[in-house]
Amino acid sequence: MEDLSGNEDEEGKVIHIVNRTYTIPYLAAIRDNGENMVVKDEGKEFRIYYVQELGRKMQLLLKCTVRE
Repeated sequence: MEDLSGNEDEEGKVIHIVNRTYTIPYLAAIRDNGENMVVKDEGKEFRIYYVQELGRKMQLLLKCTVRE
């Protein structure tokens, strides 16, 4: 897991956005449908918005985000 946090100003309100990447073992189901899934970590649900295959069927890099 790598934490890539940031802030966003929306109509005068500061919203904290947490972006993370997770590297996991390769699973075909996640490679094919990951954008419809979430990662549950530290009591939060991170929406997966991108799945990248690392190596040939070795690992997957999941790019995730959650708004707080």
